[in-house]
Amino acid sequence: MASTIKAVIFDWAGTTVDYGCFAPVKGFVEGFKSIGIEITDEMARKPMGLSKIDHTRAIAAMLPGPISEEQIMKAYGVFEETLFANIEQHCDIKDHVVETVAALREMGIKIGSTTGYTSAMMERVMAKAAEQGYSPDFCVSPNQTAKGRPFPYMIWNNLIQFGISDPREAIKIGDTATDIEEGKNANCWSVGVIMGSSELGLTREEAAALPDDELQEYRAVVWALYYKAGADYIIDDIDELLGVVADINRHLGQNAYRKLLTPGPLTTRHSVKHAMLTDHCTWDDEYKEITTSVMNDITHISANDEYATVLLQGSGSYAVEAMINCFCGKNDKVLFLVNGEYGKRMLAIADNSLRDYVHLTFDMLRPIDVAALDKKLKDEKDISIVAFVHCETTTGVLNPLEDIAKLSKSYGKRVLVDAMSSFAAVAPEHQSYIITTFELGVFDFAKFYGVLKEKGFIIYPRKLTSIPTFRLGNIGDVYPSDMAGLVKTIGEYMRNHLNP
Repeated sequence: MASTIKAVIFDWAGTTVDYGCFAPVKGFVEGFKSIGIEITDEMARKPMGLSKIDHTRAIAAMLPGPISEEQIMKAYGVFEETLFANIEQHCDIKDHVVETVAALREMGIKIGSTTGYTSAMMERVMAKAAEQGYSPDFCVSPNQTAKGRPFPYMIWNNLIQFGISDPREAIKIGDTATDIEEGKNANCWSVGVIMGSSELGLTREEAAALPDDELQEYRAVVWALYYKAGADYIIDDIDELLGVVADINRHLGQNAYRKLLTPGPLTTRHSVKHAMLTDHCTWDDEYKEITTSVMNDITHISANDEYATVLLQGSGSYAVEAMINCFCGKNDKVLFLVNGEYGKRMLAIADNSLRDYVHLTFDMLRPIDVAALDKKLKDEKDISIVAFVHCETTTGVLNPLEDIAKLSKSYGKRVLVDAMSSFAAVAPEHQSYIITTFELGVFDFAKFYGVLKEKGFIIYPRKLTSIPTFRLGNIGDVYPSDMAGLVKTIGEYMRNHLNP
């Protein structure tokens, strides 16, 4: 079953209350004034989102001269006094918060919250917010965890409270870069809200009075700040949040865990997916070591040190085209052995590449006839290359690779093989087929495909044979229990849709 968003975790000042986030600013200005230091509103805002004691230390670190811990604590003490004296005047609920929260709850979504305020400060804020109709299901302050923002602990406490084990089922929304970082560090979806934010730093009246072009310039600065911090979404106002939830749910639906029963792409293990999350420079020595080891491993799996592996970044058809164009010279005559659509694709590539070729075409439900190849090589001695597909994924037919190669070599011919779907997947002692074609019969394929997809199985959606068929692959991170589940699902479908 696909995941969906189960919790939205809001910041407080600048996000849900206190349009423009002005309550803390006055406190910090007064706090540093008490130790003889004048700071600007901009300096007071810069570390916004941190716990208030960390915020005080961050402002102190911006000052040109040294400042003692005793001075920091005195400034913080005055900040607290000033904040407590005026905090209730800055608890007005921001636009669209109450109705958006109500809509989220209608969807079964929990409402959490984190803050830079202490729990004592939040008692007053929450009481005033509740009077106006906003009361989250849970609230965590930095003094209740090991560390505040940008560390993820407050968010994790929310998730624990709600019984949510996957952080990707939660959204963190805030009005500072630190809020965004908190969400990213918790591995949640991070959303930045622009209007009424601390980063914008405008009152409602100031924002309304600005000409549109000037307001857009302010917005662009905040947008860039959120984007740099790693925001997944950036919205103007809270009423856009429902659209964000819908879009994330769409993404989560697309990312539902499925078994890809196709010849490619394949279901991969978590370790493989995780390895792809790192950005590499192709000229970096570490990256060159990785690619060298991959090439060596592939060579050792299939051959000996007399051979070399070359990696190509493209589709299977890209690799086949590279093979034909690199190894089939203008003076070579190529014999293509065709018993399926991928063999036919070789012919199209040869045509487009203006290569000299002939071909033998066989029944796509049967392997290539080696006797017919023998006769062709006897009759046309000017053939220099034999090319074919090992496992023809049109049907899953496995062609006799060893027999074809030995016969061709006995005539002195070079051999080119498309082993896209069989390389390292067929052991001679097991003959492990990697794709099988079944006759579709009276199945409605679209309905059949949809039922399997709903149950977490993706099969190959294309019909390439002359009669109606469907194909099942079994390579990648697929196990007997998965195939048993697939067979059970197909059986249920047949009972429900084929019997009167």
